Amino acid sequence: MPPMARAQTVVVVDSTREVGARTEHETRLSIFSLALAADTLEPIIRAHWAIENSLF
Repeated sequence: MPPMARAQTVVVVDSTREVGARTEHETRLSIFSLALAADTLEPIIRAHWAIENSLF
């Protein structure tokens, strides 16, 4: 079975951040093989991006 066939949850996160006078918009997609509620996914996604952002 292809990995995408097991997808249970798709999350779209639209984020906006202001850096000085510049505004940045970003859309991120996350796909999970578990059926999870938004309030469960939110801290998981934030923790993932905290790790990603610390690498730069």
